[in-house]
Amino acid sequence: MGWEVVARDQYIWRRGGRYYVRRRVPTHLVPFVEKEHLTRSLQTSDYKEAKRRADIENAKIRLAFDKAEATLAAMQDQTPAEIGSLSFG
Repeated sequence: MGWEVVARDQYIWRRGGRYYVRRRVPTHLVPFVEKEHLTRSLQTSDYKEAKRRADIENAKIRLAFDKAEATLAAMQDQTPAEIGSLSFG
């Protein structure tokens, strides 16, 4: 049972009758997120409900990317010892 993209919405995927949001992590953030894709279950098998929930999950994912970008920008002014003490969890 593999992933099936829902043609109308590039971020909504279906697997086993359930819908998910699946987003590629920007390449420069992969070392911090430690994943190439983020996948979140939308906890529904109804397409209309999945579409509504996907908007919310996409906003959360964009916020997480923005936060990672800000952390990355802040790290550029720090020493390696300071960077090693940061927590990304």
